[in-house]
Amino acid sequence: MTLLDNLDIKGKDVVIFGTADDSPERTVDILTKRVEEKGGTVVGSFFCLKGSDEERMKVVEDFVNRFRKQSRSHF
Repeated sequence: MTLLDNLDIKGKDVVIFGTADDSPERTVDILTKRVEEKGGTVVGSFFCLKGSDEERMKVVEDFVNRFRKQSRSHF
């Protein structure tokens, strides 16, 4: 069992986040398939790979800012 197995995401938007050191594209593909099988929709994804805490935080902040801009343009 994983967290995803226990979540009710039917009809919900999902953002995939990971910290894998390799194969983020493969991980996104696998998780996207699982989310869609559970009735969710992947609306974004990002990975914090190698780097300092500050560099990883910048990745998160950049994603959130892009996602906010994208979300506002849909309303």
